[in-house]
Amino acid sequence: CFFFFSSRRRHTRFLPVSWARRCVQETGGSSKYNDMIKMRCAMNDVRIFKPETLEWKYLKTSGDVLEARHNNACEIVGRSLIIHGGVNDHERYLDDLWELNLNVMKWSRAICREPDGMTPLGIAYHQCCSVFTKETQPFSLYRSGKDHRLVEKKYGNFQEGIYFYGGKLETGEVNDEVRLLKIGNIPLDWVIIETKGAQPSARYQHSMIYFEPLISLVIYGGRNDSLQQPCLDDIWFLRLDNLTWLKAEVYGKQVQPRYAHSVGMMGQKMVVFGGMNFESYVNAEVNFLELDQTTCTKLIKDDMKRKEEEKKVEDQKPVSYTHLDAADDLLCVDLGGRRIIKK
Repeated sequence: CFFFFSSRRRHTRFLPVSWARRCVQETGGSSKYNDMIKMRCAMNDVRIFKPETLEWKYLKTSGDVLEARHNNACEIVGRSLIIHGGVNDHERYLDDLWELNLNVMKWSRAICREPDGMTPLGIAYHQCCSVFTKETQPFSLYRSGKDHRLVEKKYGNFQEGIYFYGGKLETGEVNDEVRLLKIGNIPLDWVIIETKGAQPSARYQHSMIYFEPLISLVIYGGRNDSLQQPCLDDIWFLRLDNLTWLKAEVYGKQVQPRYAHSVGMMGQKMVVFGGMNFESYVNAEVNFLELDQTTCTKLIKDDMKRKEEEKKVEDQKPVSYTHLDAADDLLCVDLGGRRIIKK
């Protein structure tokens, strides 16, 4: 049956998949504040929204019971939906990884192996992103696609899997670690990725998306309360072929710093919507960030040409002199909007 469901926040949203095209799926989150029990209740349900009919549908699941949570990381890998970490009803940070088999809608806890000597810590407010080529799209969490040698031949030092970045640890620390979950085997393996170059500030409640033409993860925004400017608006690329961080130079319209926002890809543009800063919710605008380097170069050249033409027009305007003080013989000279004081 179809019905409206109670409003929520801090849930995870994931995009259409092959078995349910033209649907947007959501899971988890927390409810409105309950005055009787003085808390927001975490959720563990899964629902889909069909834009064609503007209807929500509840998806009945079976198997092991997934602990209700909010602000977890979520991704779809083939026919598997994975959930990692999050915060439960008692504000405890979780460290578990769960799989929902989308063929039979059955939950099970994934078996993972940590790097030697590492103890898993609860984490929330982090992001994950699946990175696979068209040649090796996996069928599920435990079943890989075609020959991975095709990837090695094409991309060299390129590791496929599910990348995780950022977040807030149960210790209160803000995480700046990049981790890779390698799939296809039991147990699944966690790998800590050693990166190169100047690194972005540690952050949480940021966004992360994979941009295939540049073989890069794109990190945008987020927050880190220990920084002088705690609400972030910088954009970073992590090149996965050489594991090097690159900070992007942004041209054009400057958008508000934000965290807890949503991003998506439309062609070669990153779409940014919503979010918050430390003053309020940000404007309800849809912002586009062009990622295609050829298009960016053309746009920058066109903008520079336009500014040069505007400068020529301004320089041709007559210079105006305004007498300010006869005693000191001070003059204010207005040159195309630039004010110069002469004595």
